[in-house]
Amino acid sequence: FLRMLEECLNESGWSTMTSACFMSSPVALIRAGSTTRRRSRTPARMSLPMSQRAKNMQSFQADEKLLFTPNVGAGRTDFEGENVCVVYAYPNEYAVGICSLGYQIVWATVSDLPGVSVSRMFTNASEMLPNKIDLLGFSMSWELDFPGLFESLSFLDVPRRSAERSAEDPIVFGGGPVLTANAEPFVGFFPQ
Repeated sequence: FLRMLEECLNESGWSTMTSACFMSSPVALIRAGSTTRRRSRTPARMSLPMSQRAKNMQSFQADEKLLFTPNVGAGRTDFEGENVCVVYAYPNEYAVGICSLGYQIVWATVSDLPGVSVSRMFTNASEMLPNKIDLLGFSMSWELDFPGLFESLSFLDVPRRSAERSAEDPIVFGGGPVLTANAEPFVGFFPQ
């Protein structure tokens, strides 16, 4: 599998696994003789400017049907008075992340806490992010979200490895099936 993934990345012109987030569906590889090619939509890039990510989020929010009233707001710019500012990230596209029931439950639970504001972030969309992030959370549903974790940290100017972070950086936490099933590959990226 890793050899096929590496071929896919090389054929796509990606120099490293962290230069782009993977597509919203698993990589579909087709063997045609001796050639391997990727059949999927173009991956969402974390390098989208914040204005485009906010615009994407506004269009997605227009179609959302939520079972709770979150402590967030599209276009919000004032986080004053909040004790804790949380960015809750899903390291993949909005369409994939919002379908995760676990992501929605954690988002609802944290946003209901008094004095806490939660901003959602996906690879292709984001709510307004506070200038100072206290907590940065990730929901990791599958192994191919790992490059999206790197891209999200880079986008927010947070060092990848927990040992390189200072007291000025947000506390990074994570959860989800991947971290529950086998946390060992992620040990260097989340505090212990």
